Amino acid sequence: MKAEDLLAIRPALDRFLKEFDDCAGSPTRRHIATYIRGQLGNLPRKSTEPIALDAGVHPRTLQQLLSLHGWDEDRMRQTLHVRVAAVMS
Repeated sequence: MKAEDLLAIRPALDRFLKEFDDCAGSPTRRHIATYIRGQLGNLPRKSTEPIALDAGVHPRTLQQLLSLHGWDEDRMRQTLHVRVAAVMS
């Protein structure tokens, strides 16, 4: 995805991610969007280090996001089910 495409969808992506705010604590929530934007971007490598460096974040921060930070998987699943049901009806 080109940078201008990512900028165009950023407001919608941010609104979507906001629906999951109660699924993770503040330190985790703060970097979820950084990681997802990196996955959608045009970096040649999609691992945490290039994504972090591109976003101006220390690489260890995104590594911890994926390995150490807590998530409420049940709440995330429930939120996603509600979202899908709303779109499908």
